[in-house]
Amino acid sequence: MARPSRLELLRKFFPELGDTGTGGETEAAIAINTRACEAVLADMIGLFDRSFKERGAGVLSLNLALRDRGGCYVTLDELCGDLLAADAMGQDDVSSMLRDMISVVRLNNYEERVLLLLIDRSKASLLPIPRDQPARSIQRAQEAATL
Repeated sequence: MARPSRLELLRKFFPELGDTGTGGETEAAIAINTRACEAVLADMIGLFDRSFKERGAGVLSLNLALRDRGGCYVTLDELCGDLLAADAMGQDDVSSMLRDMISVVRLNNYEERVLLLLIDRSKASLLPIPRDQPARSIQRAQEAATL
């Protein structure tokens, strides 16, 4: 099954964006959606910060394919261990992905952004979330979807 486009996802999660209404109604819907997303992301940032303080550099991993999507924190050392295991098993695609991820984790400025690792049935994506206005990209995407 093909992945939905970003626009399709936006319309699925924010169906009011496809409704015809006044510009003011659309702007209000975008503002409410953005605030809701900011609240969720603020919780994710808080969870990340607690784990970072206890365990050091890493990523907050969310497995979107599971019914219980509770996050777990994966440290840089654990990612390096996973890389060694993937190399030993000859899993070149996994090794390449982990090398890229480890590079980002090592270079990340944790005062400016946190790292979420989103995993679904077909791939994993590392998503940096800025601490300042964490839902800014979601707001911009909504605005673009209404054009």
